[in-house]
Amino acid sequence: MKAGLRTAVAMLIASALLALALVAAPNARAESAYSDDRVAFGGINGVTVAVQAVGDQVWVGGEFTQAVDADLSTTHARNNLAVFDFNTGDVLPMVADANSKVEAIETDDTSTVWVGGNFSEIAGEQQAYIAAFDAVTGELDTTFDVSLNFSVYALHYNDGWLYIGGDFGEVNGLSSNKMARVDAVTGEVDTSFNAHPSGTVRSIDTYDDRVYVSGLFEMVGTGANTVARRWVAGFDSSTGVPAGPEFAVPPLSGNEGTHKAGFRRALVSPDGNFLYTADNRNFITQWDRLTGEKIWDLEAEGDIQAVVTEGETVYLGTHDGFLEKNDERLLFALNVADGSVDNEFAPLQNSYMGTLELELAQGALIAVGDFTTVNGVSSPRLAVFHGPDWNGATPLNGPPPTPTPEPTPTPDPALPGDVNCDGLLNVADSLVIAQYSAGLRTQSAACPLADAATEIGPGADVNNNGVINVADALLVAQCTVGVPNAACPL
Repeated sequence: MKAGLRTAVAMLIASALLALALVAAPNARAESAYSDDRVAFGGINGVTVAVQAVGDQVWVGGEFTQAVDADLSTTHARNNLAVFDFNTGDVLPMVADANSKVEAIETDDTSTVWVGGNFSEIAGEQQAYIAAFDAVTGELDTTFDVSLNFSVYALHYNDGWLYIGGDFGEVNGLSSNKMARVDAVTGEVDTSFNAHPSGTVRSIDTYDDRVYVSGLFEMVGTGANTVARRWVAGFDSSTGVPAGPEFAVPPLSGNEGTHKAGFRRALVSPDGNFLYTADNRNFITQWDRLTGEKIWDLEAEGDIQAVVTEGETVYLGTHDGFLEKNDERLLFALNVADGSVDNEFAPLQNSYMGTLELELAQGALIAVGDFTTVNGVSSPRLAVFHGPDWNGATPLNGPPPTPTPEPTPTPDPALPGDVNCDGLLNVADSLVIAQYSAGLRTQSAACPLADAATEIGPGADVNNNGVINVADALLVAQCTVGVPNAACPL
């Protein structure tokens, strides 16, 4: 009988293993893509153009007067700058109101957040166009002292330096047309850096010893270093001297309005192989960063307004539709290799202006803009999408707190025969006792069981004769089918 029972159990185990082996492996592409369903998160009551994840915080900037918690009903007064909890989606208590539009937010990912825009006052202080904050406390950092004479549209931190771009002509009283490099802690101007773009700077990125800038300029450099560069240029990151290659961009044609001029974004791929530019002609373009050769481009129905890249995918934000006008596909994904569209990622947005900025951080994709729904779900101007690597955001000052596990209810251990510790007396208990008597299980002295496949709980000696055997299993089985006996109460 023992041999027969062992054989039956072995066959059951083999069948289970075979069933597991026949389950198809998940599709690799689906595992690496972000879900296009937004997660529960707060929002904003006005246009949002800047976003930056900082540890377990999400800073957003734009033109607004209120922020709302993840329940989309609890509102908080916030003027043009708000901070959310990355994990819960709720508005954090720190208040750093700006009296005009916030255009750019940057961080060093360790201690500081910089904010730029059109404001003259922020966090209750007279501070024009740029400010620094303690990333943990949210307090204004007064040791960072930079004075500008006009608006900031781009901020980029690299290796102890903060690069600033916009429409200004002076920094700390010194001439510095549209772009400057300052000490990230003190704000002291690096007077050896002279990029000098001739027009507005809209975005800045760096790779190795190069800084890449896009905007509305046609010339860059000063003196003997002045060269023609239309809307995108590379510079030596230390001196600001223009550096090759040239990314050749044709001028506006006769049938193109002036609103088609300029590049909104210039972004270097993480491996440094490519430069991506997003323009007012509705094109996203991939260039060879080292040669300046155009590899591929794709035209949407509206301006390409935001670009981020990760792995084999480039994520883009646009307005006025992607491949068709007003199709609400204003955030989309392309394959890095050839620019082909990933049609599995389609978070539809309900606003003409769509996605204005994107951020990738800790396994999440964050989009901000002028939309109010995503795939028909309320999402006021801020949407967060989780990927397979999302495990919760980590605070800058330490790991996230370990959640307290909910207590596991402990069934009554006094119930004779309940050897799988589930609070019930049934045929499953009979089988466990029979397996134990056949030598296929060991007995545990505690409930609930740590490993139900190899242990049984107390109470297996149902007839209390000092031996656990098939007789005990039979008594439990009789009880479960309504056959009472003295040793096994029902």
